Amino acid sequence: MKLAWLAAPIALLSFSQVAEAHLRLTSHEARYGDSQKQGPCGLTDGERTTDKVYIAKPGTQVMLTWDEFINHPSFYRIDFDLDGADFVNPVVACADKTSIEDCFDTTNVGPYMVNNIPDDPAAVQSYVFTLPDVECTNCTLQVIQAMHDKPPFETSPSNNDIYYQCIDIILDNNGPDVLTLVDGTAPDAGPGPGEDDAGAVTGADAGLNAGDAGGDDGGGGASGSGCQTSGSSQSGGLWLLLLGALWWRRRSASGAEA
Repeated sequence: MKLAWLAAPIALLSFSQVAEAHLRLTSHEARYGDSQKQGPCGLTDGERTTDKVYIAKPGTQVMLTWDEFINHPSFYRIDFDLDGADFVNPVVACADKTSIEDCFDTTNVGPYMVNNIPDDPAAVQSYVFTLPDVECTNCTLQVIQAMHDKPPFETSPSNNDIYYQCIDIILDNNGPDVLTLVDGTAPDAGPGPGEDDAGAVTGADAGLNAGDAGGDDGGGGASGSGCQTSGSSQSGGLWLLLLGALWWRRRSASGAEA
């Protein structure tokens, strides 16, 4: 088939666009979207956003929903920092770097951490998290996926077993009862399980895990125990390669006709 030679570049290009992401917050906009391999929020030395900041009253319950569209045996952790994003990784120094029990800290460290949330085989997972009952203007909520199927498990900066997602938040006593973008819009992903149309937790889910929220620098890398990552530069290079191949094929065909 004349276009069969295009299949491999197109497939590689499509893969490069999602290779960096394995889970995605669907209930709220994450700070860096699908960039999630470098701690603590997806990009090394990344700064707080200005267009994805959420606001709510202290103590608000939030239904967090995420999609693990590339599955790995793992657990999840939710944590909250009142000033910045000073989070620690759940991967700790261990003598036997293949031991899940020794290399992963699954305990709750700090007043707001909910650790060792089971990895449900369902593609979409959710958890009701109670925001701290204090005001803050530079606070961050972090969701981590800790994979434990690709040893050796090593600490930062070679730690490649973690995927990071963060939400920039303001907690204000005059804020809304639902975690809402500062520009006034509700979470753009629509209501999750157990929520009404405004995103408020309802019914039995309103009490789910209430009180579990009772706090953390990470590294990433393209090599090591986790999956390889691909950035936008790779996508751009593949597009140039594809366009160059098309131009060369057309030029060769024109020469043959002449």
